[in-house]
Amino acid sequence: MTSGTAIDEVKVHWHPVTTTALTEVEAHEISGIPISKGYTILGNAQDDGTFEDFTQPGDSGSVIIRLHQDLKEAPVTKSEAVGILYGIIYEEPKDYSISLYIPMMEVYQRIREETGLSVSVDGVPEEGDGHHWPYTELGKGHPSHDLK
Repeated sequence: MTSGTAIDEVKVHWHPVTTTALTEVEAHEISGIPISKGYTILGNAQDDGTFEDFTQPGDSGSVIIRLHQDLKEAPVTKSEAVGILYGIIYEEPKDYSISLYIPMMEVYQRIREETGLSVSVDGVPEEGDGHHWPYTELGKGHPSHDLK
């Protein structure tokens, strides 16, 4: 598990064509590069002034979870889905990365706009079903093709 600091609603200049870093000329002409609203997470600060990576390549699509703690009651008293990770920006001279995510409210809105369905992760199972969400068990026995 990793931890970091969420930085809401930052302004991000995206390279309009590639995912590479801006050249020095492009950086000086930054006014011509579109600004987007972004939501970011910066990994924890280290003693040497650098930051831990909050995410690694391949983490795109992961759900970012915020854990609420109250050490008097329990280590974790509540968890909530914050967003879906979609990118990492590497800051080259500083040698750290910033993780980009889409907030869950925007994810729900996009699903509703595209499919007409409302999605919620806040509900709880009914008393009568043993407090378990309905599920379908797929597959039995050992996995095929030596998968572990």
